[in-house]
Amino acid sequence: MQDLEEPMRAINRILTNGETVLSGIPCTYDKKFSSHNTPYYGLLALTSYRIIFYSSLGKPFFELLDYSFIDSVKETNGFFA
Repeated sequence: MQDLEEPMRAINRILTNGETVLSGIPCTYDKKFSSHNTPYYGLLALTSYRIIFYSSLGKPFFELLDYSFIDSVKETNGFFA
């Protein structure tokens, strides 16, 4: 996904009052359907309240994660860590 304008517009439409996008990166998210993972290519955005993943392949898809559900972060080195 080279053009980030469309995913940023979609993400901005679902932001709550006072929520702002702090950063965003293109990425792939493997979502489990049935017995296999399906890769979704999209945009991962960090906001002031949560993490939002958006993909527009096929039907638009959002995955939302509030920061309150994150209890630790681990830094690793390398692509496949």
